Amino acid sequence: MGSLALARPAYRPRDAERGVLHIVVRTHLDTFLREADHRAEGGGLHQFVEQGHREIFFVGRLVGNLEWRPS
Repeated sequence: MGSLALARPAYRPRDAERGVLHIVVRTHLDTFLREADHRAEGGGLHQFVEQGHREIFFVGRLVGNLEWRPS
């Protein structure tokens, strides 16, 4: 018996910035962070978590897996 190779579609990067999740998080990030701060009685999230989200959603976008490009 010969082996059958399955054809795999070529990888196409998604445009995450136009996706629903990205839009919702970007739109409501400040509200989420205020609520987290309030529920933690001023403790909120770790600063690196907040900064990471702000960088991803407002400063630039990830290109591929390794490259960072400012918007």
